[in-house]
Amino acid sequence: METKICSRCKRKLPATLEYFFKCSKVRAGLRSTCKECFGYKFTAHKARPRDGYKFCFKCKRELPATLEYFFGRRDRKDGLESSCKECRGRSFGLLKPQRKAQREGFMVCGSCAQELPATTEYFFVAQKGKHGFHSICKKCQREQFLEYKKNNPEKYKAKEARNARNYWLRNKDEITAKNKAWREKNKDWIKEYGKRYRKENKEILARRKKNYSDRNRDKCNTWSQKYKTRKQDLPASLTVEQWQKCVEHFNDSCAYCGKPHKRLAQEHFIPLSKGGEYAKDNIVPACRSCNSSKNNKDPLEWFRAQPFYSKMREAKILKYLGYKDNVQQLSIL
Repeated sequence: METKICSRCKRKLPATLEYFFKCSKVRAGLRSTCKECFGYKFTAHKARPRDGYKFCFKCKRELPATLEYFFGRRDRKDGLESSCKECRGRSFGLLKPQRKAQREGFMVCGSCAQELPATTEYFFVAQKGKHGFHSICKKCQREQFLEYKKNNPEKYKAKEARNARNYWLRNKDEITAKNKAWREKNKDWIKEYGKRYRKENKEILARRKKNYSDRNRDKCNTWSQKYKTRKQDLPASLTVEQWQKCVEHFNDSCAYCGKPHKRLAQEHFIPLSKGGEYAKDNIVPACRSCNSSKNNKDPLEWFRAQPFYSKMREAKILKYLGYKDNVQQLSIL
């Protein structure tokens, strides 16, 4: 048997169509590189199909070269697709014969084959359509849509969400203005609906509130403290970011006893009852024990009387709050 050396892998292989691709430009009629170097397996060359038959490119079956087994394609020599209908997810069967409307101003539906008036009542408008309408009537399209929705629920939901998002981005200003106008017009209805909903869903709302407060403890504490402070006509300017920096400054520990705690209270150095503001210069982290023990007492007198008193911690607290010689240096900002 005649052999041939592959130009890439340098292997000596039989010079046949089982190991090399055909090439009319070369003298031997075979390519210089083997099939494996091209990423294919060594396979025997396909036999020619019988007259009136055709090999499917995917399943390799020899089938009649008719529209019953293959879809039509104009740019092919034989006018048929390379793979059969079953490999493309369809069953073998003859194509539906194309029918033309017998009367002017009418169209034949490509699905149910009914002759219907060519109007928007029966067909959707299509720019590419021959008569300016889709080839399938509205009723058949709705049935196909419902079948697709039933068989592909996840794809349909993803598509709907994507379309809704795109529509909102395109018409953001218009939708916002429309919603605002509707709320202004229906203030009384919204108020009554809110009261009724809160009354009927107390347990659900309480559970939601608890879950939210557990996830956003610092934010909720800040809101409640601001509410209490403003109720007494005192300034309330502490933010969540400032509180988090304050906790980091004291190493996630109580500013008084120095013990680390996961849940630290926002303790007013000067008590709220004595005019203490809810601001960065008056809030320190404290454990529940120290917070309840201090109550509305003088901070320095109370702290110095405790068994866990430390001059170092006292100096750290005063420095953080901006005190110098027991007098607070008010910041400009």
